[in-house]
Amino acid sequence: MQKRILTIDQFSTFIHWENNRFRRWHSDPKLKDSMEKKLEQNASLSSTQYWVIFWHQRFLEEENKELAREHLYAYLQEPSINYSPLTPAKTQWKHCKN
Repeated sequence: MQKRILTIDQFSTFIHWENNRFRRWHSDPKLKDSMEKKLEQNASLSSTQYWVIFWHQRFLEEENKELAREHLYAYLQEPSINYSPLTPAKTQWKHCKN
């Protein structure tokens, strides 16, 4: 599996499966736009750790948690697939779109 290097990709892309194998990272336009805006406002804050904490705080504090939750789901795609014994056939990823 190709690792996501860019912060924007880590928080806005999801696994795309093909024939029960990793095919590519699928970009979610809404999440990508959200991260682009946040990174423009905070250009010097590009560390993954900062953004994990940022989105986690938003999830805990805001009434509308959906955007923060989706950014965290995107971030967790890579670690979960690297350490999970599940195959794509056994998992259903909400954000995997053809």
